[in-house]
Amino acid sequence: MTPRTATPPPKPSVLARFGPLAIVLVAIALVAGISSTGRDQVATGSGGSSSTAGSAASKLPIQFKQAQRDGKIADFDFGPNCDPATGRLKIPSIYAPPCVAARAGVKGGATGKGVTADRITVVVYEAADDDLSASLQAKTDSPEDTADTAAKLLEMLQNTYETWGRTIDVVRLKGSGSDETSARADAVKVAEEIKAFASLGGPGQESAYAEELARRKVLCIGCGLALPDSALQDNAPYLWGNLQTPEQYLLNLGDFIIGRLLGQPPEFAGDPAIRKQDERTFGVVHFEQDPPVFGGVEDLVSKEGGARGYKAAVNPAAVSLAT
Repeated sequence: MTPRTATPPPKPSVLARFGPLAIVLVAIALVAGISSTGRDQVATGSGGSSSTAGSAASKLPIQFKQAQRDGKIADFDFGPNCDPATGRLKIPSIYAPPCVAARAGVKGGATGKGVTADRITVVVYEAADDDLSASLQAKTDSPEDTADTAAKLLEMLQNTYETWGRTIDVVRLKGSGSDETSARADAVKVAEEIKAFASLGGPGQESAYAEELARRKVLCIGCGLALPDSALQDNAPYLWGNLQTPEQYLLNLGDFIIGRLLGQPPEFAGDPAIRKQDERTFGVVHFEQDPPVFGGVEDLVSKEGGARGYKAAVNPAAVSLAT
């Protein structure tokens, strides 16, 4: 437990707190703006070799580092916002993207759903009132402050990023509920009524929103906490996480538990009686799953942890958030 300090720690900078969200918002414009006018993958040759001629890859922009490796920097205009020392845009952030230039002959226009010659429509999802994410958000900045900061960052980034002449049309959508039926209905609205290119965020406890969007070929970025790695793989390339998947997180957590805690006495336990025990005892508590989307995660924990001596004393499979 971290001890209290006389003065609270300073808040991170605005860019550190909201930068990743706003940067992703504009970065997807880059993907949409230069996306292929045709998606057919054409393989040539034999014996396992192939060419990208005629494929979507041949329509993607040239990155600064690629042109540098090929000795063709002078052949492309990377714009005044490109830092030639790093090959990235002049943004004071670790999220600064690479400088890019369009390939000769690539046309823009309406290259995909939610994308026109001058606009890209993106939905920013706001958690429903009964969603766990809404409870967590209520402990941080207010929705008004968050929206204001994101809007200002968006304005700044649109003047810095290469969006190929397009502006970002942000549509805010308040979730109608955190259950499967509401989540799926919201996804249909995003895809068919708003006709968005992408959604940023989704219900924290329900995967149906992201899966429905993927089925309708709409990108969903950072769409909730209820998406194991298998869901991202099954719905590729439409689902993208901005954090570790549960499997990745638990593997790191498992390394810490097994390497630092397993087999050691519970010396920091709150109950004096527990502190007298020889070894720590571990248990797992999670919210109810219907269907059990994290079944594969639990199997992974059991297999990998069991091989290294870890075993949960309790693992309630249906703990309601209301209890």
